[in-house]
Amino acid sequence: VTGVQTCALPISIPSSVTYGNQILGSKSNVTSVTFKKGMKTIPSNILKNANSVETVSISSTTVTVGARAFYGCSSLKKVSLPSTTTTINTYAFYGCKNMTSFTMSS
Repeated sequence: VTGVQTCALPISIPSSVTYGNQILGSKSNVTSVTFKKGMKTIPSNILKNANSVETVSISSTTVTVGARAFYGCSSLKKVSLPSTTTTINTYAFYGCKNMTSFTMSS
């Protein structure tokens, strides 16, 4: 992915993405990420150390959150997972030190 480091707009990740390793990195200005409908698994490490991400919108089709998917997202404040989520892998939210709300819909 080219140019994401300086992007200040929200981004959407399509359901066709099955692998992503630290796609934003620690110097990104992206504050909002949407995982599109149809994505069943949020890939491991996809937003690892994306320090600027404050909000994520997770699709109602998501079943699995990959290992370290949001690891080190120190600005992440609120996560709401759909009731379809059955698996949260190791360290998925480790280091999210500013998180104030973590819910699963019923």
